[in-house]
Amino acid sequence: MVKTSYSKKIAFSDNLLEISSHLGNFYNFLKNKKRSFMTKDNKGDLSNHMAYKFLHYIKRHEWPWRYRWIPIFFVGLFYNPVVCFKCLWPLIRGEMFKPAFRLQLFGREMLKDALEACKTAGFAPFLAYGTLLGYYRDHGFIKTDNDIDLGLLEKDADKLPALTAEMIKKGYIVLKRTPTELLFRKKKHHKLLIEFCIYCPHKNTSNVYHCIHSEEKDELNIHVYPENIFNKLEKARFLNFNVLIPENAEAYLVLTYGEGWKIPTPAQEAKTSYFKQDLKKIYPNMIIIAKKKLNNNDFH
Repeated sequence: MVKTSYSKKIAFSDNLLEISSHLGNFYNFLKNKKRSFMTKDNKGDLSNHMAYKFLHYIKRHEWPWRYRWIPIFFVGLFYNPVVCFKCLWPLIRGEMFKPAFRLQLFGREMLKDALEACKTAGFAPFLAYGTLLGYYRDHGFIKTDNDIDLGLLEKDADKLPALTAEMIKKGYIVLKRTPTELLFRKKKHHKLLIEFCIYCPHKNTSNVYHCIHSEEKDELNIHVYPENIFNKLEKARFLNFNVLIPENAEAYLVLTYGEGWKIPTPAQEAKTSYFKQDLKKIYPNMIIIAKKKLNNNDFH
């Protein structure tokens, strides 16, 4: 057993004291407002009313950054207590941040929406990027991820308008639309994203590519794969849903994340914005090109 140093124990106890102080304030709030919780109007829906009051209380009290997951944790207990307790220790240790915790709570619901919308639009997407990595390595969503990545080939791109209409019906809005990317966000989960990655054939080779435009850096991040990786898709089970994955998924993950994709790296575990990270540490084979230097004949 690894011994915890005395200083770490002191720091941990200080953290617990700070948390307990905030919880004590919330307890006093509940105690003072007890009568309003038990009115006839909300007696049948007490949990939702308490969750609402709790969020209202939090809005008026600033929490330290590291503990901002606590409000959503207590609200999540009413939604999915199993997931909450599963994530509790990573949250306490600072290994999981708030948007990633939201994905653990609500990601299954969002994945269901996306799969249903795709079925209505007439195509079936496959798991890609971090979602495929989570399927293989974590058997669920990655603990530092805040989006769902789904892939489709260019031959299905003509069905994206129908997909967009279905997603809007389900309460999503379009954040970004490019020839190789379609990004959705749900109104009530504004930090969580669903990204549809469109893999296009390169006109001069037998490869396919996916291109992400980094608006912050005005550059293109390009992932290139042999076409045969997507020749055949196979069925799999992910979070109790029937999904598709590339038959040669491990080769896809090696090309995307490098040979050590099975072991989480510090770059993958970072809790900063995607475009603020050193992407070459996450995607060693990715091609980064300044957009102003890109020849339009290179890709289409």
